Amino acid sequence: MDQTLAQAVLEDYQTAPISPQLRALLGFLKKQTHAPESIERADIRGLRAAGVSDGAIRDALYIAFCFNVITRLADAFDYPLASRKNQLRTARYLRYMGYWTASLPE
Repeated sequence: MDQTLAQAVLEDYQTAPISPQLRALLGFLKKQTHAPESIERADIRGLRAAGVSDGAIRDALYIAFCFNVITRLADAFDYPLASRKNQLRTARYLRYMGYWTASLPE
């Protein structure tokens, strides 16, 4: 993903030039993060209807779960944010190596 597209997604994923599948998935993850108690079977059916595979849904939920836990713990313990340089280095690593390199074994 190039820098311009990434910025457009960060500013407003609903108007960014991304696939309908990714737009649906990002909307679902936003709901899951901000109002997890409101997630229903219809949400998953909607993702499937938009063409999002069960594997993609699962992977996105795993990644969101990890980031949500890390963020909440960091907030609770008042951890400082990583520098922009370190954030970009980590993002490049995860993009190149894949999120699975930072996950728990199955």
